[in-house]
Amino acid sequence: VAGLPFGGFARSSADLVVRRAPPPGMEVKQSTITMPALSSTMTEGKISSWLMGVGDKVDAGDMVLVVESDKADMDVESYEEGYIAKILVGEGETADVGA
Repeated sequence: VAGLPFGGFARSSADLVVRRAPPPGMEVKQSTITMPALSSTMTEGKISSWLMGVGDKVDAGDMVLVVESDKADMDVESYEEGYIAKILVGEGETADVGA
């Protein structure tokens, strides 16, 4: 759903684009924020809104986006720290659970 580059600090998604190259010798870890299953029957979710934007710093526990499911709207939190590198699914778009 979104990407954050991690490594000195970064986090992310499949085809993550990092805004700046890390210093030589610095490893950049990439992580992916995926669509969570908010219920046992949920197969996809609609992104109501992004609470963070590209370039924003994210700490573990920060709310990153709001997902609309067939039952309710839920805030989705980050489990890692870093920066949002790229948003792959925009507001109003849907993504399959795990994508």
